[in-house]
Amino acid sequence: TNICGQPFTKVKADIIEPKVYVSNDLGDHDINTIYTLEAASIADVLDPNITAFVRVMDPDGEIVSTVDGLVLDKGIDYSVDHQFMLTKFGLYRVYYEAVDSNENITTYTFVINVVDKELPVVELINPITSGKVGETIDIAKVKK
Repeated sequence: TNICGQPFTKVKADIIEPKVYVSNDLGDHDINTIYTLEAASIADVLDPNITAFVRVMDPDGEIVSTVDGLVLDKGIDYSVDHQFMLTKFGLYRVYYEAVDSNENITTYTFVINVVDKELPVVELINPITSGKVGETIDIAKVKK
């Protein structure tokens, strides 16, 4: 592949890595909601032969699967949207990696933060507000 005699593969002067463009949804997210991982665009000015993948890991470091059962790891198509369930509190890590034919590598990462937005409820269980030295008095418990 070339334009005006300029080849676009295995250009020895190609020291620039591919670029990854993706719209990420920053901010906090609720648990047990579906997250849409939008399609990415990956390009290289001098090399159209790019190998790329996307990987999503949950807060425990496990690879995530889409709601359709696709494993979000190497081999998954990065150029289409994918939806998966946010089932754990913490940081989900999204990794994109792209390599051109000259082995220039780029990695793009971002995190999806799943937080507990529900306020705790405290229930008073004992109206006693005083006691003797050494005596244990339970006055409240967290309602589940």
